[in-house]
Amino acid sequence: MAQLPAAVFRGGWRVSRGEIRHKDVRRLAARARDDPEAFAALYDLYVDRVHAYAYRFLGSTAEAQDVTSQAFLTALANIRRFRWRAGGFGAWLFRIARNQAISTLRQQARLGPFLDTGTLGSDPEEEAARRETLVRLRALVAELPPRQREAVYLKYSAGLENPEIAAVTGRSVSAVSSLLHRATARLREGLQNDHEGPEADAQA
Repeated sequence: MAQLPAAVFRGGWRVSRGEIRHKDVRRLAARARDDPEAFAALYDLYVDRVHAYAYRFLGSTAEAQDVTSQAFLTALANIRRFRWRAGGFGAWLFRIARNQAISTLRQQARLGPFLDTGTLGSDPEEEAARRETLVRLRALVAELPPRQREAVYLKYSAGLENPEIAAVTGRSVSAVSSLLHRATARLREGLQNDHEGPEADAQA
């Protein structure tokens, strides 16, 4: 998707992504009920993050775009019924996107990749090793239990904080922290076992 400018200008609204605060989003969400430009500003602030989350979840650019579009259309259709609760507008929007993505997964019964392989580096050997690690990491993430995998997607793809993840998934903040801790430990263990495996075989 096209990169958006660091500052969003919409109908007099100016919100810097790097300095976005809950009160700014809350103000926009309140105005968005009657002001299309305010909703457009919210779209600009969240569209890349929603798309990134959907892409990691689904592994398809086209499907991620569909989920992103449907999520914002659903949000727009229901903006008058939105009430500010824990996690705010972002949590509400990501719950919508999550439901859309889960619906797509149920229809196709598959899981997507977690990380991109990135761009080529200057050192071919280092780049090959990096790609190999990322491929293995994608496989390890796909092997995580569903709740841990979802927490990883929301944390590292969508860029949500733990309280926001809790609001999206309906779990407590402590439960989210525990899921992420266990997921990280499993991923590290899996990568460490991969590195130690050849050495152990050589010494056997």
